[in-house]
Amino acid sequence: MSWAPEVTITKPEGLDLPRQAIYDVLATVPDYQTYRDSEEVQQGFVDLRDQYRNATDVRVQLEPIQPDPAVKDSLDALFIELPDADELEDHGTVFIMGNVHTNELMWTQTFDFLSKLFAAQPELMRMLGIKRVIFLDAFPGGLKINGDDLVHGTGDITIREYLRNAGRSHQQAVWDFSFDYKDAHHKSSLLGAKVTEEILRQFLPDLLGPLHNAAVNGMYTFISHPAARLVPDLEVLRQAIRPEMPEGAPDSPKIQKFGPGVYPEPTVQDYYDAGLWMAGIGANPASAMRDLVGAAAFYAKYLFLSSEVPCYISSSLLDHNSSGQTMSQILAEIDPEIENMMQQMAAIIASVDTKHLAQDVQHLHEATRLIYKSWRQEVDQRNKTAVDTSPEHLTIADRAKLFIRRVFYIAVTLGQATRLAEQTGNTVAANRANDTLDHIAQMAEDYLQPQFLPRRIQVALQAGTLLLGALAQKEQKDEVF
Repeated sequence: MSWAPEVTITKPEGLDLPRQAIYDVLATVPDYQTYRDSEEVQQGFVDLRDQYRNATDVRVQLEPIQPDPAVKDSLDALFIELPDADELEDHGTVFIMGNVHTNELMWTQTFDFLSKLFAAQPELMRMLGIKRVIFLDAFPGGLKINGDDLVHGTGDITIREYLRNAGRSHQQAVWDFSFDYKDAHHKSSLLGAKVTEEILRQFLPDLLGPLHNAAVNGMYTFISHPAARLVPDLEVLRQAIRPEMPEGAPDSPKIQKFGPGVYPEPTVQDYYDAGLWMAGIGANPASAMRDLVGAAAFYAKYLFLSSEVPCYISSSLLDHNSSGQTMSQILAEIDPEIENMMQQMAAIIASVDTKHLAQDVQHLHEATRLIYKSWRQEVDQRNKTAVDTSPEHLTIADRAKLFIRRVFYIAVTLGQATRLAEQTGNTVAANRANDTLDHIAQMAEDYLQPQFLPRRIQVALQAGTLLLGALAQKEQKDEVF
């Protein structure tokens, strides 16, 4: 199969006027060649505010959101709103969250595209029933856990570069929202979570869109309810922008989906049940429930819409031919690799003298330590279960999914540990880990046949999902009235 990096966006036929307008603007997404860091995103907000300071048909403002009057800490959110926003009762607020996971970077350019789009085209906001758009970087500074070759590298990012440079923080706003449910309770402590809760409280958005960016998968979307024509619209979007991209699926218990690649956002009970399962393997049950994006009561007040747009698409995920290997044969290949990576991570973490670390290195160490601990629990639990000895061969697609779930993301954590070893002077361990990453990257090429998804396509999918979500909310209101 050919995987040429084409960036053409095809407009579907037979669209009504609002949908034509959406695909017209998606065709203007720039050919982004790099990501940005939080400082560059914030400077973009400042520049946009200054550019539209004297505009009469749109207001562009940077406003500090202070969740606790007793605490001076705040985060700046970008507000783009119509001048008569307070009078437009039939129009809604869209709240877009970026930096929800530190290794998911495409939000930095989706913010760039959508903020400039709404500021320049307030008439599009009116057409889509939007009176106000709020942009929030939920974890400023969090991107520093990534290697700079990922954040500012140009052109396609190789799998090897991704494995070494992607950084997953243990501190993430979307895992820190306050909730009280049955015997499970959590009070947010991170500033990004508190600011998000304050925005939800003050502005009651009709649409909440956290921007996610999976590493290797198809595209899939969580929605709180299938508003208007949103489900078929999302499938048309995927087919129009990247038809050869597989339909994605969450790595979670099977749930009834609304349509191709569209799933209901898990309920509080779902997270509670997941927490009980995690407690069974020795983990903190609250940690499975923290990713609630606010209390369940908010679901009745807004459309929750979150698409996982991949960095890489894999031709193997589309190949349902036999791999020629059974489950036990594949596990015999990958399990030793997993244990080798786990042992290297443990040794690197244990070697670090934490007394005099710079703040960024301390954050990298703590994140790597805690994520390693989580992987160790999962691997140990899996090792206790009986091995599937079925003589049936897995498909190439199932073989690829197994590699992604069991090997790829552990290798990302090894990449973090590798950079930790380099930054703390453990050259021997760093060299050994880099050799292992070379090997795992080659395995990934063999198992996955990955192709980097051009940033322009990633932005178009993220932005298109949000624009169609806003339109769905408007059309649902129009049906009521």
